[in-house]
Amino acid sequence: LLPGCKTTVYAYNESCSSNSNGDSNHTHGTMQHSHDDEISNKCMVFQGPVIEGFGRGGKLLNCPTANIPIPTSNENELDAYNHLKNMSTGIYFGYCRISKGEFAAIDPSAIRNMVMSIGWNPFFQNTEKTIEAHVLERFEHDFYGAYLQLWVVGYIRPERNFESLDALKVAIEHDCQVAREALEMEPFASLRYSLVKQTHEIRI
Repeated sequence: LLPGCKTTVYAYNESCSSNSNGDSNHTHGTMQHSHDDEISNKCMVFQGPVIEGFGRGGKLLNCPTANIPIPTSNENELDAYNHLKNMSTGIYFGYCRISKGEFAAIDPSAIRNMVMSIGWNPFFQNTEKTIEAHVLERFEHDFYGAYLQLWVVGYIRPERNFESLDALKVAIEHDCQVAREALEMEPFASLRYSLVKQTHEIRI
């Protein structure tokens, strides 16, 4: 329970997955478990190129998001597809890294805070499941084509519908604030240190 807030957040390995008995070595598609000893079993890793979404985040919701591809049921992505299907939809938070793009202003080794949605966005009645991340920083431009790594470390709430667009915006602002506060606390803060250490040990 966050100080001064009635929201309870959960670490990934406590409550993020509806199936906690899956194989921890999925490597296909856009999702895999971390293999680092300090990070393994503490988060789920999504990764892939940033692709165009619906264009609603920045323009309509004042919350720009970066979409990465959902794994499909093709043979080479089937493991990731099945594991993602078993994850609870909702609002998650964690860390991210933006790399492999032609963006001189973005440090490709930086570990940044993020909040993300996995699901169907019921307010907009999406027919496709999406992975949408909002980096908790402001950028002057988008980063389509960059490669995005997402470390999902915690869970805030299930996805739900809203009576109005304004109500959705309020919920999004609250989710962002909860994520910011949670990521400064344990067990999440020490995980960030492990990610920074791991990232600097890898030549980019």
